[in-house]
Amino acid sequence: MISVIIPAYNCARDLRVAVASILAQSWSDWECIIVDDGSSEPLVSSLGVNDPRIVHLRHERNRGRGAARCTGLARARGEFVAWQDADDWSYPERLATQWEFLRQHPQVIAVGTAAAVADSGERLIGIRCDRSCEPRLLGDVEAPPVLHPTLMIRRALMEGLSYPEAQRVSEDLVFMRRAFRMHPFANLGEALYCYREEQSQSVAKYWGSTRTRVHTYWQIAPQRPARAVLKVAEVTGKALVYTAAAACGARGLLYRRRQRAADASDVQRHRQAWAAVGHTG
Repeated sequence: MISVIIPAYNCARDLRVAVASILAQSWSDWECIIVDDGSSEPLVSSLGVNDPRIVHLRHERNRGRGAARCTGLARARGEFVAWQDADDWSYPERLATQWEFLRQHPQVIAVGTAAAVADSGERLIGIRCDRSCEPRLLGDVEAPPVLHPTLMIRRALMEGLSYPEAQRVSEDLVFMRRAFRMHPFANLGEALYCYREEQSQSVAKYWGSTRTRVHTYWQIAPQRPARAVLKVAEVTGKALVYTAAAACGARGLLYRRRQRAADASDVQRHRQAWAAVGHTG
């Protein structure tokens, strides 16, 4: 079984699409655990879905994504865990493709995929993380070259690993740096996930991620001081540029630099996937 975990907070409309994309999966042996992290109005009643594979959990107050992820993991029953952000959606073949890869590579703890980046109207903007990464370990000062919400993780290799429960942002980065330095990870160059980056990203989130990266790099400073200083300067500079772009209303230009342009085949696959998800929803 695959346990799909969706941390969610005040996102009823987007959550319906995220859940519809799991209902549309070609792989049927799954459970979908929705962790409502203290939304002002309970999200469950807004779904209108009656499927015994869907599990609803709720925090009485907002505790942050780290806590929501831990709550979902504690309830999960599957051999594999797949993450799904509440404001994104998955292509119908996603779970089956990742399961098959992990079946063939038992030493790998997790596999991600490329992501189709779309705007609020589901128009395809570009493709992120489309370089295949064969199983390997993460370097000491390397940023994980995968998108966390696309991951499927093998639970048997997660012993001693979890998400920082008290951390509200960048808990995914902390987990990946710990896990991928201990166990090999991989990434599939095929887009199997739709990432709504412009809607979900914010200056506060970007700086939260930057602070986590800076803390990581300072930890290696005693052994590699020059490398640590360069990496701190690099990520801080990028955060300053992002903040300036946001103030000028030009964040979209930065997002587009982080992905390749979509070609005709990408657009066709995206339309077909959205048609399947939209029909299910």
